Amino acid sequence: MSDVADILQRTFPGLKGGGLEHLEAVARKRFYSSDAVVVREKEVGQTFFIIVQGEVEVTKQVDGQTQRVLQRHGPGEFFGEMALIETLPRTATVRTLTPTTLLEISKDEFDAELSRHPAVALTVIRTLTQRLRQADQRAISELSQKNEELARVNRELTQQEQARSEFLTTVAHELRTPLTSANGYLMLVANGRMDGDQVQHAINRALRHIKRVVKLANDILFLQEMDLILPEFSPASLPEIISRVVGRRRQQMIEADLSIQVQVDEDIPRVMGDPEWLDRATDALLDNATKFSPEGGKVLVRVTRRSGRVQLTIQDQGVGIPADQMDCIFGRFERGRQSGPYLFDGVGLGLPLVRQVVEQHGGTIEVDSTEGQGSTFIISLPAAC
Repeated sequence: MSDVADILQRTFPGLKGGGLEHLEAVARKRFYSSDAVVVREKEVGQTFFIIVQGEVEVTKQVDGQTQRVLQRHGPGEFFGEMALIETLPRTATVRTLTPTTLLEISKDEFDAELSRHPAVALTVIRTLTQRLRQADQRAISELSQKNEELARVNRELTQQEQARSEFLTTVAHELRTPLTSANGYLMLVANGRMDGDQVQHAINRALRHIKRVVKLANDILFLQEMDLILPEFSPASLPEIISRVVGRRRQQMIEADLSIQVQVDEDIPRVMGDPEWLDRATDALLDNATKFSPEGGKVLVRVTRRSGRVQLTIQDQGVGIPADQMDCIFGRFERGRQSGPYLFDGVGLGLPLVRQVVEQHGGTIEVDSTEGQGSTFIISLPAAC
């Protein structure tokens, strides 16, 4: 069997004996060099092509000038089949990617074969129709998958936009409330509406509200800086950082009727990191535990050593995290505002800040939480060599 007959039989398995010989008689083998245009879009074509050797690329012009790659074909595949059925402009351009040998059948010769040997031509048409149907099904399936992916991306973008909008609204309220309160206290003092101990009380309350605004602004700027500025790491003592953070938070926890227990193993190695950033991250976790714990609750802070890493665990007996919120608690612009009967303020920057710091230090953060029973956050950082 000749190589032409072999490629024809593989392309049209239904052709046997004489039918194969009849089609071979009208097929012409032709060689194309690399980067040769075999078919040009919008030109009327009257030739059907089967690839014997080589590879071709099918492109289509979009936006009047951009060439979009639709697909690539290799040996045994074909293109230009519509030319055998009717004379129409080509819908795409076909260019060789490598030196390529094609088997060509013209419409005129195919029509003559159809009149002489209808069974042969019908077998060819039947095979081409089946291949076209399969190609259409693949295209429909791919289009369906792309539509599903596009719908998913659109949903995510919509959710992100909604989260950003809610975040900005929350930030506006979180800024306006303390500023309004601070302004009110200071106006009372300025207008002489307070005297004696009331003056100092008003000033203290105003300062507390202003500190709240300053902290929020600093957290927002800090998250922005983390995306732009790489920290300079040096050996840092996590137990010392924890001691400072707990010392700052202790009065707040006393006022919230919470107890705190700190456990630090002996010989804890230092970690390579930025002490200020690690301070912010641990402070945010402790603030989170304080905020979500009920009166009379206990917070446990533990620093241990685990296989060349330093592990920080902060455990509370708070309201816990609902299962449907576990996947988004570390996302920016996301926040858990309500859990059961409990309602909480804040803009949700704490946990995203923690995750960003931990990841930039080459660490990991895990959370184990049961709604109504509390949460445990575990940070693992590589020990300094």
